[in-house]
Amino acid sequence: MARPKKASTEKAAKETTAVASEESNVLYSILHTLAGAGFDQTLYLKASEPGMSAAVVWGRHEGVETPRVLALVLPAGAWSRSNADEVQMLSWTLPAPDTAHDHYAQFAVVKDAEGKLEAIFDLAPGAPHQLDKLPTLREINEYKRIKADPTYRWSMRMYDRLMKGFNALHERIYQTHKDRVNGKNDIIEEVAKLLFLESFRLHHDGALTFEHSGKKLNLKDIFTAAHVKANGAAAVAEIQSAFEHFKLHPDYVVADDAGEKHPIFDKNAHLRLAQPGNYEAVLTLIQDLGTVTDNRGEVVKKQGTLADIAADVLGRAFDVFLRANFESKGGLGIYLTPAPVKQAMLALAFHDIKESTEDAASLVARDGKGRPAFRFCDPACGSGGFLSVALSHLRRTLDEIGGKATATGEAKKKLFAEMCEHSFVGADSSPQMVMLARVNMALLGAPKARIFYTQNSLTSPQLQPGTFDLICTNPPFGTPKFNKGQDEAKKAHEEAMEKILETFRSDLTARDGRGGGFDYSPTVRGLAMGGSPNSKGIWKEASTNTDPAGALHRPLPAAAQAGRAAAHRSARWRALQLGRPLRARVHHGHQGRGLG
Repeated sequence: MARPKKASTEKAAKETTAVASEESNVLYSILHTLAGAGFDQTLYLKASEPGMSAAVVWGRHEGVETPRVLALVLPAGAWSRSNADEVQMLSWTLPAPDTAHDHYAQFAVVKDAEGKLEAIFDLAPGAPHQLDKLPTLREINEYKRIKADPTYRWSMRMYDRLMKGFNALHERIYQTHKDRVNGKNDIIEEVAKLLFLESFRLHHDGALTFEHSGKKLNLKDIFTAAHVKANGAAAVAEIQSAFEHFKLHPDYVVADDAGEKHPIFDKNAHLRLAQPGNYEAVLTLIQDLGTVTDNRGEVVKKQGTLADIAADVLGRAFDVFLRANFESKGGLGIYLTPAPVKQAMLALAFHDIKESTEDAASLVARDGKGRPAFRFCDPACGSGGFLSVALSHLRRTLDEIGGKATATGEAKKKLFAEMCEHSFVGADSSPQMVMLARVNMALLGAPKARIFYTQNSLTSPQLQPGTFDLICTNPPFGTPKFNKGQDEAKKAHEEAMEKILETFRSDLTARDGRGGGFDYSPTVRGLAMGGSPNSKGIWKEASTNTDPAGALHRPLPAAAQAGRAAAHRSARWRALQLGRPLRARVHHGHQGRGLG
């Protein structure tokens, strides 16, 4: 590794190749500021693209080297890349291949090319997130760190490979090797079906045999790129038969709170891709991962699989694939929830859980049947983005909290596996999104996460009120517009909305007299979003044209806020209709029914 140099700006400028660019000047400015804070050792990095400049800095405190900090200037017009996921990836890919594991950056200071915008990040493996400020030289060595996965660097390389490969695959099927699909979203569905089969092959403990043309075949034998290359259309037919056999497998059927059963795929779902070359391309991408190496570069496994990739990294790759290629058309109100929003919301929630002895105990508690009692819900789950991020945060939280339930590695492993089956609930009104969410969670080792289709999460018995400890969601915003001749549809909508709003009036008591209206009396479990007050404090029923998601954000008048604060003095967030009282929390994204 190259020898470090002092970060004094003039000397650094003379000893490095002088590049008269705005980006370099901004980098020197960052280094000067960090040097003033005690991070005075600098190693310049070779930028991976024009307009980018970077360096790694560190200091010493009480004779001990601090964790590394990435100083990064993004190219002009690229500030949208200043998010935790992108910066973390650059922190792994910019340093030289022989960089020692503990010399990779654990924090980052990022600026735009003009030096006007700045963002600071904690690059914790699996949970990168933005910070308000960089820890001081005195604080940084004691800054609470999540232990890195011993093969995390390999996982990050696979993320880069999968991200680029999925996009290339999508373009291949859409443009150059067209197949039996109608559009971009159909391609995503077909890839998801093949990812399901790969997940089934890797994670299912039972038999992998199935019937095809009177012969008994094994999924492990036929679901490979080599088999497709050697047998062409015959191999495609075998894989299609395998999908028909396993798509409704009872081990992958989940039940909602009303007892209704839900497989991952509808009985009428079929593998539509027909070209052997496309199957070969998909299987090569997801199976030919090469040797698995640890963070020091030592080989730990001769042939890697998707199961070896860190769960948060694999989930991120799937998320990026969807975000890059999904077409939101057809009036379904499906929007992409930005990855930093999901990470920030779950980081807030799990931070509070870890800080509260009561909540930490509830996280690992068992119900009367001996199952994990903690329940996380996204009632508008899209492709399962919040669910997958919550799963990653749960895994790390179990590593950090104490107690009998997590006292040994075996105990933690058993508890986490059981929570994957019982603790994650999602619902959506788009069957396509439900399927993608199920596949997403299956890839992460949670094929029995309870995700299902529902027409309306606010009224459906499929989600039992008062049973969820944490709700994070990006709810559907807006109200439908009705044209002439749609009177029946409008009436049905208004009746459904009245039913919903009535549910949210438990803290409103009807007034006597001709004027009517309601009085508001706040209680711990009560709700008042089905109405609104006038200037005299008299509440009226909300219009059936009310947007339920917007109502969640509507501020109460000052008097009502004070009353509710007293009633909810021990609850930071209210879990509304679905959550448990007091300790439950609800977090909302900023727009649309999230595609994750």
